[in-house]
Parts: sequence; C-alpha cells; structure tokens
Amino acid sequence: MSAATELPSAATAAGLPAVTMYGIEGPLWPVLETLGAAEESTLFREAVACARAFECDPAVIGVSCHLLAVATVGAC
Repeated sequence: MSAATELPSAATAAGLPAVTMYGIEGPLWPVLETLGAAEESTLFREAVACARAFECDPAVIGVSCHLLAVATVGAC
C-alpha cells in the first residue's frame, strides 16, 4: 500500500467524514527541482497549473511528494 491509499483509510478510521485527498506538488515536482525553476518562470507557472489540474486525480496523487487529507466536521 501507499500513503495515497493509507491516509484516507486512516482518516476515516479516526471518524473523519468525507475525506478528500490532494497531491500537494503534482507530477512535475521532480522536473522543477532538477531544473531549479524559479517561481516567476513560465515553467513554474505551467507546473502549478498542471498540479491544480491533477491534485485530486486518484491515478496521479501518489506521484506527489506530499499529500493532504481534508475532512470537514460539523458546521461553523
């Protein structure tokens, strides 16, 4: 198993409802790191757009270096 499959199960087991998973860096993070892309570069902006497009895609989440599980409990 991977963290992408274990984290939602752990959150649900802890009683958190409707867990949504996000891949934080997206599938291009190794490219950006290798190239040393600056935040103001076109490559960086395109990579951010790619990360946003795939941040909840279960087939791609596991490629992200960091994961985020979000659950909403009750109303404010």
